[in-house]
Amino acid sequence: MKTKIGIVIGALLLIIIWIYVALSVWTLEVRETIAGAAAIVALAGLLVSVVGTKSSPKSDGLSDVNKLIETVTAPYISQIKKLEEELSQANKSDLERQKLSQCIDELKEVIKDKEATIRAMEEARQKNTNPSEPYIQAYQLAQKGEIDDALQLLSDERLNKNSKQNANEHILKAQLLTLKNRYQDAEACYIRATEIYPSFDTFLAIGNYYYLQRNYTEAGKYYEACLDKSQDDTEKAMTLNNLAILHRKTNKHEEAAEEYAEALKIYRRLAERNPEAYESGVATTLNNLALLHSDTNKHEEAAEEYAEALKIYRRLAKRNPEAYESDVATTLNNLAILHSDTNKHEEAAEEYAEALQIYRRLAKRNPEAYEPNVAMTLNNLAILHRATNKHEEAAEEYAEALEIYRRLAKQNPDADEPNVAQTLNNLALLHSDTNKHEEAAEEYAEALQIRRRLAKRNPEAYEPDVAETLNNLANLHRDTNKHEEAAEEYAEALKIYEKFAQTSPEAYEPDVAATLSNLALLHSATNQHEEAAGEITEALQIYEKFAQTSPAVYQPHVDRCRLLLRRLKE
Repeated sequence: MKTKIGIVIGALLLIIIWIYVALSVWTLEVRETIAGAAAIVALAGLLVSVVGTKSSPKSDGLSDVNKLIETVTAPYISQIKKLEEELSQANKSDLERQKLSQCIDELKEVIKDKEATIRAMEEARQKNTNPSEPYIQAYQLAQKGEIDDALQLLSDERLNKNSKQNANEHILKAQLLTLKNRYQDAEACYIRATEIYPSFDTFLAIGNYYYLQRNYTEAGKYYEACLDKSQDDTEKAMTLNNLAILHRKTNKHEEAAEEYAEALKIYRRLAERNPEAYESGVATTLNNLALLHSDTNKHEEAAEEYAEALKIYRRLAKRNPEAYESDVATTLNNLAILHSDTNKHEEAAEEYAEALQIYRRLAKRNPEAYEPNVAMTLNNLAILHRATNKHEEAAEEYAEALEIYRRLAKQNPDADEPNVAQTLNNLALLHSDTNKHEEAAEEYAEALQIRRRLAKRNPEAYEPDVAETLNNLANLHRDTNKHEEAAEEYAEALKIYEKFAQTSPEAYEPDVAATLSNLALLHSATNQHEEAAGEITEALQIYEKFAQTSPAVYQPHVDRCRLLLRRLKE
């Protein structure tokens, strides 16, 4: 889900070491922690888009839902076990292993999508206040796992003539067809539902379908249609939040900012009339907007938004700790990341400590829900301790976080393998700092392997993470005089960052500058002064642009780039 990490160089001339540390201390590590926090808030936003409220689904039918999930996913789980057994055989070539791993990953994605479809199906049933008889009977059959029979009941000649009921039947049919992997037929049913009864609910259903299919263009189109069909401010604000999450995910930061701002305006107005119902909506949108502003280096705005969200969540948690304590912890974590970014280390340490205390307490009652948050906050606190040279504390925190993530990844690899990779990446940075180069190399290698695999499935989400680890590994190789490997890794990382910077310059141009700075240091160390001067000049131009709006963060980089450039020309 993007961090900014500093990288320490060794074995260069003292002045270059000093310049390098100063140039790169901000670069990559914080990105992961932001992504981790964003995932929590974005997930809440997506649940809002599916359910329509922040409350949990009703308890009736929950055991049937879980049984249906088990029934539908059992064949895929069986296939995965067979492939894993085959993968464990010693006589497999690297190419065969790669293909097997890819098949396993694809099956795990299928399982995740099936589960999401079943839960959406149950939520739609709960909202259907006037279900037809075919709908009721088909749903009952589906709960028993008799999906083919349920589809027979929903054949065109049996469907109700009432347009709203007919649309609901088509949506149920589409969901059942999705479970049978008949995606083209499912899509046709969703489209038919919108034609029969073009309403907020039908547009939301097809929008969520496309979102789960990673077809973000079509999802955005139907979320836009939801705006036109929204009946009240609540539906409008919810849809704006969903659109903003979608646009932030696809690096359309300006659109996301406008949508969050409009949603926030609506929630503030609603909260004036009914604070108990809508204050949480204000706080969630503030938190999401602050994450976007953190992504785009608008630190002052983000700080104000986090502070206001935290104030609201603390007040809500006093009345209802069970519902809002986790929101307090999430916002503390996000604010600590921001303070860590802007070198306010004492404030960050206090905020991480309080967040960790809350998450540990919640995890004792519900480990499945909150252990990932414990691991995330440990990871973030370790980043801070590493930045302030508290290496022993950082090592312990990374180790505990990694142990939790590895355990969670066995149960849910889609959710937690990226976290395993990030923690390995961060731990390798610490080992690089403390001259444990062999351990660092192994950790980077494992992190890179995971991230390359994830990026094959979803390059938009994971290619920047590949670039992050390549950059860090290149620094290690440079430190250990493996200059050719370092040059190749920097070049690949730079190519990735430049590609993303074309569509999202605010988010990725600083990464371009950091990678150019690192590459300049390599070329300086190998007496390629002309190349180094060109790279540091380009990095300087980027830093100067960002220093105009965020001088506290970027002016030091401007000054140090100028110093290095001057020395290169001497």
